[in-house]
Amino acid sequence: EDYPKAEDAFTRLVKEYPRTKYLDSTQKHRFEIAQYWVQYNQVAPASFASLNLSDNKRPLNDTGGNGRRVLEKMRLDDPTGVLADDVTMAIANEAFQRGDFETAAETYEDLRLAYPDSKHQFEAHFLELKCCLEVYQGPEYSSEPIDRAEKLLKQITKQFTKQAGERSEYLNEAYAEVRFEQAQRRWLQAEYRRKRGENKSARMYLQEILDGYADTPFGEQAQERLAGLEGLPDDPTQHLVWLTRLFPDSDPV
Repeated sequence: EDYPKAEDAFTRLVKEYPRTKYLDSTQKHRFEIAQYWVQYNQVAPASFASLNLSDNKRPLNDTGGNGRRVLEKMRLDDPTGVLADDVTMAIANEAFQRGDFETAAETYEDLRLAYPDSKHQFEAHFLELKCCLEVYQGPEYSSEPIDRAEKLLKQITKQFTKQAGERSEYLNEAYAEVRFEQAQRRWLQAEYRRKRGENKSARMYLQEILDGYADTPFGEQAQERLAGLEGLPDDPTQHLVWLTRLFPDSDPV
């Protein structure tokens, strides 16, 4: 049970004999050690500077970091092995537990795409959805996380009917949140364009709300705003027309 020395020996074995017949059993032992270190650190976290001088099962310091390092090394050493998806899931879960939702989301996505037959597929979808909602910072920032969450919701309900039913309460709340955020983004864009006199663009965003998100709180507001824009010019009044005529549209300046 001298895990640091055992892990070092297993690592050297894989490095020096990459086609060893013991690869599967070696990876199994490395996985057990890494999981032990990661879980120990979650129960009893310690600073990087804290030294372990009494427990042979743990490294000298940074127990959790060493656990992550072993998992990442395993992933590189044997990306198609029998434990590859388990290792990827463990890396993602560890990042999720630490609150590193961006890393977790990317790793869950890697698992979804690289291991379509994995037993972790539903959990990877579900937890990636949670990560996307955590990462999203609001309408002033990138829409990528909320767009991704919307796609994941559709995939989960279509691909995992049974599991989706068991998690229906959370999924329904997530669905409502995603639709609210998507409608809010379009509403703010419509208001921005309207205030600039860009009524054509404003109408486009308002119509998107009515077409796709009419059941949100922004649906009724969009209907009223669209009616108020009726008859208004598509574009704002252009001032200094004589100056703009000096520079034709085809002029690169």
